[in-house]
Parts: sequence; C-alpha cells; structure tokens
Amino acid sequence: LAVNTVNSIEAFTEDTFSELAVNEEEGYFCCALETVSPQSSLLLDSFVLGIEGICESYGKYVKIL
Repeated sequence: LAVNTVNSIEAFTEDTFSELAVNEEEGYFCCALETVSPQSSLLLDSFVLGIEGICESYGKYVKIL
C-alpha cells in the first residue's frame, strides 16, 4: 500500500520527495514530500484510509508512528 502510494504520487503528480527510506527487514517506511499538491493529498488520504483498515484487522502486527 505504501509503495503503491509513492508510485502513484510519482506517476500522477509533479510533487517530489525530499526523503524516502525503506527497511523491509524492520518493516520501516518513511517518506516526505517537498510540497503537497491537492492530488498528492488525496492519494495520501487514501493511503491513511487503507492503513487504518489494516490496523483494525491486524492491529497487533501494524504500528503507525
């Protein structure tokens, strides 16, 4: 879900990331946008909705910081 969100922002907006870090072993994912367009905001809202749904179903395995 996170990777799809980043890919969608890169494909469908002109926004750029100032930070993008992934550690698959630790399950860590961090990204920061330089600017947030309305399109990116909508994609990020969709990501949050999806993560919240995952947390409800698998809360003991997912931690949002």
